[in-house]
Amino acid sequence: SMAGPYQHLGIDFIPLGGLNAQNMESYVASPLISAIGGSWIAKRDLIAASNWDQIEANAREARQIVTATRG
Repeated sequence: SMAGPYQHLGIDFIPLGGLNAQNMESYVASPLISAIGGSWIAKRDLIAASNWDQIEANAREARQIVTATRG
């Protein structure tokens, strides 16, 4: 793990690339992760189309995953 050499420093990580609703749970479950970033929540095409309902649904899905994983 990348965190191995840094665990004694108490560093938290914020992964940004390659996350999505299907794999974010494994990241959120780690106590070393303080936040995540996910462009899948508000993709460019959704913003361009003003599809705020889908963006909101994606954000809610992400929040539900975090809540289910971390309580």
